[in-house]
Amino acid sequence: MALLDALSRHSIHSLLEFGTENALPGFVREVGAAEMEQQMRENHKEKLKNKKEKQSRIELRSPFELKMLNLKILAERQPIFDDSAESLAVQGSSFLKHFHGSELVEAIETQTEVENSPAIFVLFWGTEGSLGEHALHLWKRSAYKWKNMINEKLNINREAVFGVVKCDEEGVELCHAFGILPKQKPQFLAFMDGQRVGQQMGLGDEEFFIDWIRLILMGSLIHIKDVTTKNNLMEFGPITIGIFRDEQQAEFKSYRRVAVLLAGRYQLAYKLDKRQ
Repeated sequence: MALLDALSRHSIHSLLEFGTENALPGFVREVGAAEMEQQMRENHKEKLKNKKEKQSRIELRSPFELKMLNLKILAERQPIFDDSAESLAVQGSSFLKHFHGSELVEAIETQTEVENSPAIFVLFWGTEGSLGEHALHLWKRSAYKWKNMINEKLNINREAVFGVVKCDEEGVELCHAFGILPKQKPQFLAFMDGQRVGQQMGLGDEEFFIDWIRLILMGSLIHIKDVTTKNNLMEFGPITIGIFRDEQQAEFKSYRRVAVLLAGRYQLAYKLDKRQ
């Protein structure tokens, strides 16, 4: 009403008659103090909600996921590869095991029976569009590079088995068993000691997959015992190091839980210092 009173001073006719306590079409409604407070509370909740959503988007990519391929663009490209890339893929295909029926489940169960058994990395891909063929091509090349060029340099004790499951009529039940639908985009799963320890739904070049495989095999949390270990880790990319008094410390246990959740995405390590 105060606003209408102020506007009336610049009008030939008084505008106060257009003010009403009830909401009527074409009229200005008077807003009470209680309603204003309610509106302020709702606006505050909306701001907090938007702030949380923005924060979650910031954390979507790790330092090793900054050069991902755009899946929408890739899906529009024909799966035609140059001779050199195709050559690597053909050679890499010999390192891929095509799992059928219960073979994958049995292989995972075997991990629990043999100490330090090979880790299993599997690509699940469907038959919709060309995206799956691109993923398979990259997976073959990555397997070739790991087996022939990378593994010896890393000094990792655990071996790796690379596999493929095609979610077609024959493999659809196996895909469903692992929660993957035939029309979903390609997914990569990692298994160690009978447990799923990693999942990757993005696509990158060979270096991207090499980093993912390496991070899984080295474990979610690496104990740095000397300078040499730290320097070796720093050669492969960004590393986060936590310093704790001992492994019984509450802060260390929280750090370890986070490391498990981020396995394969971040290079997390720790060192012990009794002075902490």
